[in-house]
Amino acid sequence: ESYFIGEQYVYNQDTRKEDGFELLLNSGFRFFNTYDMKITINFTFAHTFNDYKSDSFVLTIGYLR
Repeated sequence: ESYFIGEQYVYNQDTRKEDGFELLLNSGFRFFNTYDMKITINFTFAHTFNDYKSDSFVLTIGYLR
């Protein structure tokens, strides 16, 4: 990858790719449920198959009234 900063030419030799396939595993359950209120918990795991080997975990707690 190469680009210009002002009038200076910059060449980046980092050959790792930033794109890739992504695997998402998503699970959740409703913790509390009444006519007036709902509480849900959701967990997501994401893994991207590229040279960076990036993983992420997301835990979401939702309150609906």
